[in-house]
Amino acid sequence: MLINLFKKTKKEYVALDIGSQNTKVASISGGSINKFIIEPTPEKLFDAGMILDEKGLSKFLMVCLGNLDITTDIEVITGVSGKGVITKKIEIPYMEEDLIAEHLPFEAEQYLPYEIDEMDLDYEILKDMSSSSKTNDVPILLVAVLKSIVSQYNELFEKSFLNCDILDTNVFALFNVFEKNYDLDEKENYFLIDIGLSTTNVVAIIKNQVVFTRSLPIGGDFYTQEIEKRLNLNYAEAEELKKSVSQEAEHPEHISSAIKEINPLFSDEIFSGYEFYLSFFPNNKISQIYITGGGSQCLGLLETLNNKFQNSVYRLNPFQNIELGPDVLLDEKVLSSFGAIVAGLSLRVV
Repeated sequence: MLINLFKKTKKEYVALDIGSQNTKVASISGGSINKFIIEPTPEKLFDAGMILDEKGLSKFLMVCLGNLDITTDIEVITGVSGKGVITKKIEIPYMEEDLIAEHLPFEAEQYLPYEIDEMDLDYEILKDMSSSSKTNDVPILLVAVLKSIVSQYNELFEKSFLNCDILDTNVFALFNVFEKNYDLDEKENYFLIDIGLSTTNVVAIIKNQVVFTRSLPIGGDFYTQEIEKRLNLNYAEAEELKKSVSQEAEHPEHISSAIKEINPLFSDEIFSGYEFYLSFFPNNKISQIYITGGGSQCLGLLETLNNKFQNSVYRLNPFQNIELGPDVLLDEKVLSSFGAIVAGLSLRVV
């Protein structure tokens, strides 16, 4: 079965980015994002891309829609991420394009850690990316999602009286919003870093196309746990202090110092994802790096990453070229940190 990853549509939607700590919801119509809210995700409902409590999460989503003044029975576009989502560049023998979908399961099964009948598949042909001397090989970007995850999301939305018309992946939403807002140069290679609570997604772009993605098991929660250990606090206290620094609220000076000491440890983990990328593409060093996500707000992280990568690291601005309605009241820093995935999902409509 093929999922509708690369499908385009002109319908109106609610774009929904469910996160372990925050859920972002936007209503889209008339070619713009009309409303955008961020709601704290209740504990033990969702973590690292996995739905933990379907009934509880359904109730929470209905509350989110109510806060947007949206009734149920509406089209939704959402993204998935985590261990059950695999994105990988592979090469298959040459065949006519209209035959690839039919033959893809047979070609893809050797690259997947699950049985092929457990996966939903999609693909995109990559241009000028063949690493083989065989001229008849076709490089493609394979995307595979566990059917159990697709089924779980469908059941979640059915219980919420919503229709999930398009299931995207967060990494492609991230790429789409980057492509929309920046003038990409085929001669440049880009690295996108989306730092969530417990995971960080990295995306490498060569010749204006996604060629590599990886989910790193580290996120903003790493800072909370380190503060907890170093300062002998409980988790809730450590989290609150971390947020106070990120939001530039009043906080003890020693908390800022602790975060600055943690930054190099976190950067080392991110850099390991980059080194893994280079093991596949040693001749395609990255020229520009962009960070986003709630975890990217940590004090001094941008500067530390710049030193680590010895490269140009920037904050991704997801709304440079996407129209926001007058009812979007969040400030620019919040939108930049938390809005990238929702903005990327919205591009299926906008």
